[in-house]
Amino acid sequence: MGKSLMEPRVASEIDKYCDFFIKPNLGKPMSLQSLALATNNVISEMIFGGRSDYGDEKFHNLIRCVERTVKAVLIAGITKNLPLVHLFKFSGIQEVEEANGPLQAEMQHRLETSKANFNSSNVKDMFDHFISYQKSHEGAQSSIAFGGKN
Repeated sequence: MGKSLMEPRVASEIDKYCDFFIKPNLGKPMSLQSLALATNNVISEMIFGGRSDYGDEKFHNLIRCVERTVKAVLIAGITKNLPLVHLFKFSGIQEVEEANGPLQAEMQHRLETSKANFNSSNVKDMFDHFISYQKSHEGAQSSIAFGGKN
């Protein structure tokens, strides 16, 4: 996706961000952590072809799952590679699985929804590209899979 495709999406998200966070809080201090929500929405737009409302609790839960997964992976990497840290009885595997479970379930749901609504003449997001690729290679041995079940 080039600049010409991204620019309107980013501009639209900035407008929504300003309407939701900036305008109601003019003159008041605010956390810049909310910028992460706008960034996540731009990425969601590219991958899923849609965005989430800033007040959507499911959206916030998925972001927390991503944060937990990244944190657990980093800690697991540290415990594996630093001497004596492994003695603290933390492998990170269970934490990664717990945090990643809801993410995988949501991704699988979105993939199934995209498959059900797929239109080869209107490829609009990364899932559609993935589905298009799979359909063009049906019958061929492929090692590309999503979440183990496609």
